[in-house]
Amino acid sequence: MDDRIDFSISKMIFKGLLDENTPRYLQLQIQESTRLLRNSQQLTTLMFKDQPNVKSSFLDYANKVYNEIPQTIKTKKDSLSAISSKLKKFFYDKTLARSLK
Repeated sequence: MDDRIDFSISKMIFKGLLDENTPRYLQLQIQESTRLLRNSQQLTTLMFKDQPNVKSSFLDYANKVYNEIPQTIKTKKDSLSAISSKLKKFFYDKTLARSLK
């Protein structure tokens, strides 16, 4: 059940990042972290374009979900439908791996 929620949130994230038809108050932008972490993974922070100082529970959870998505999905400049299918496969594989343990 949690993976379904994460899948829906991740679709909303990419829609807010890539879709020009998203309302302005829901459009997101990425702020790269300048600190390097021990595991050499670059963490990013999502924020609303119009109101960069606004904090919300959606943004907190969206940052957690976005940083768990593999870099191979995030770096491609695909259409929303292509990204959605890759996200669906990622969360399906994650759920399957968890159920096989």
